[in-house]
Amino acid sequence: MSTRFRVSIGVFVVIIALLQPIVMNAFIAFLFAGIIPGTTISLPFWLMSLLLVSVAYIAIRWISKDPIYIGDTPYQQQKSKQAAREYVLRKTTQTTSTKGRRPSFLRKRKRGYQVATS
Repeated sequence: MSTRFRVSIGVFVVIIALLQPIVMNAFIAFLFAGIIPGTTISLPFWLMSLLLVSVAYIAIRWISKDPIYIGDTPYQQQKSKQAAREYVLRKTTQTTSTKGRRPSFLRKRKRGYQVATS
Protein backbone atom coordinates (compact mmCIF):
# COMPACT_ATOMS: atom_id res chain seq x y z
CA MET A 1 0.00 0.00 0.00
CA SER A 2 1.25 3.43 -0.78
CA THR A 3 1.37 6.21 1.77
CA ARG A 4 -1.08 8.26 -0.26
CA PHE A 5 -3.62 5.42 -0.13
CA ARG A 6 -3.23 5.06 3.65
CA VAL A 7 -3.66 8.77 4.24
CA SER A 8 -6.76 8.95 2.04
CA ILE A 9 -8.34 6.03 3.92
CA GLY A 10 -7.54 7.75 7.21
CA VAL A 11 -9.10 11.01 6.07
CA PHE A 12 -12.18 9.14 4.84
CA VAL A 13 -12.61 7.39 8.19
CA VAL A 14 -12.26 10.66 10.10
CA ILE A 15 -14.85 12.35 7.89
CA ILE A 16 -17.32 9.50 8.48
CA ALA A 17 -16.69 9.65 12.23
CA LEU A 18 -17.21 13.40 12.35
CA LEU A 19 -20.37 13.34 10.26
CA GLN A 20 -22.00 10.49 12.20
CA PRO A 21 -21.59 10.70 15.98
CA ILE A 22 -23.10 7.21 16.33
CA VAL A 23 -20.02 5.72 14.65
CA MET A 24 -17.70 7.63 16.97
CA ASN A 25 -19.68 6.59 20.05
CA ALA A 26 -19.55 2.94 18.97
CA PHE A 27 -15.81 3.14 18.35
CA ILE A 28 -15.11 4.72 21.74
CA ALA A 29 -17.36 2.16 23.48
CA PHE A 30 -15.41 -0.63 21.79
CA LEU A 31 -12.02 0.79 22.71
CA PHE A 32 -12.72 1.62 26.34
CA ALA A 33 -15.39 -0.89 27.39
CA GLY A 34 -14.99 -3.70 24.87
CA ILE A 35 -18.62 -3.51 23.76
CA ILE A 36 -19.11 -4.86 20.25
CA PRO A 37 -21.58 -2.52 18.50
CA GLY A 38 -24.92 -4.00 17.48
CA THR A 39 -24.66 -6.97 19.84
CA THR A 40 -24.89 -7.65 23.55
CA ILE A 41 -21.38 -9.11 23.61
CA SER A 42 -18.64 -7.39 25.56
CA LEU A 43 -15.03 -8.53 25.56
CA PRO A 44 -13.21 -9.23 28.85
CA PHE A 45 -10.91 -6.59 30.28
CA TRP A 46 -7.75 -8.66 29.79
CA LEU A 47 -8.48 -9.13 26.09
CA MET A 48 -9.14 -5.41 25.61
CA SER A 49 -5.92 -4.57 27.49
CA LEU A 50 -3.96 -6.93 25.26
CA LEU A 51 -5.62 -5.47 22.17
CA LEU A 52 -4.91 -1.85 23.16
CA VAL A 53 -1.29 -2.57 24.05
CA SER A 54 -0.83 -4.37 20.72
CA VAL A 55 -2.38 -1.50 18.76
CA ALA A 56 -0.24 1.04 20.62
CA TYR A 57 2.92 -0.96 19.96
CA ILE A 58 2.13 -1.30 16.25
CA ALA A 59 1.35 2.42 15.99
CA ILE A 60 4.60 3.41 17.69
CA ARG A 61 6.64 1.06 15.50
CA TRP A 62 4.89 2.35 12.37
CA ILE A 63 5.55 5.97 13.32
CA SER A 64 9.19 5.40 14.17
CA LYS A 65 9.73 3.18 11.07
CA ASP A 66 12.73 1.45 12.64
CA PRO A 67 13.44 -2.10 11.59
CA ILE A 68 13.32 -4.68 14.34
CA TYR A 69 16.58 -6.59 14.71
CA ILE A 70 16.86 -9.46 17.11
CA GLY A 71 20.43 -10.38 17.97
CA ASP A 72 23.29 -9.36 15.71
CA THR A 73 22.98 -7.20 12.62
CA PRO A 74 22.32 -9.01 9.34
CA TYR A 75 25.23 -10.39 7.35
CA GLN A 76 24.72 -7.97 4.47
CA GLN A 77 24.97 -4.97 6.77
CA GLN A 78 28.18 -6.28 8.29
CA LYS A 79 29.64 -6.73 4.80
CA SER A 80 28.69 -3.20 3.77
CA LYS A 81 30.21 -1.75 6.94
CA GLN A 82 33.44 -3.65 6.32
CA ALA A 83 33.56 -2.43 2.70
CA ALA A 84 33.04 1.16 3.87
CA ARG A 85 35.84 0.81 6.43
CA GLU A 86 38.21 -0.58 3.80
CA TYR A 87 37.35 2.29 1.43
CA VAL A 88 38.05 4.91 4.09
CA LEU A 89 41.28 3.17 5.06
CA ARG A 90 42.42 3.11 1.42
CA LYS A 91 41.61 6.82 0.98
CA THR A 92 43.34 7.91 4.18
CA THR A 93 46.52 5.91 3.60
CA GLN A 94 47.18 7.26 0.11
CA THR A 95 50.32 9.34 0.33
CA THR A 96 50.42 12.81 -1.06
CA SER A 97 53.25 15.27 -0.68
CA THR A 98 53.94 15.00 3.05
CA LYS A 99 57.42 16.58 2.90
CA GLY A 100 59.27 13.66 4.43
CA ARG A 101 56.79 12.85 7.17
CA ARG A 102 55.19 9.47 7.48
CA PRO A 103 51.41 9.39 6.82
CA SER A 104 50.91 7.39 10.02
CA PHE A 105 52.50 10.26 11.96
CA LEU A 106 49.91 12.64 10.53
CA ARG A 107 47.04 10.40 11.53
CA LYS A 108 48.31 9.79 15.06
CA ARG A 109 49.20 13.38 15.82
CA LYS A 110 46.98 14.97 18.44
CA ARG A 111 45.28 18.15 17.44
CA GLY A 112 45.34 21.07 19.82
CA TYR A 113 41.74 22.17 19.94
CA GLN A 114 40.62 25.23 21.82
CA VAL A 115 38.58 24.54 24.96
CA ALA A 116 35.01 25.80 24.74
CA THR A 117 34.05 28.26 27.47
CA SER A 118 30.65 29.61 28.25
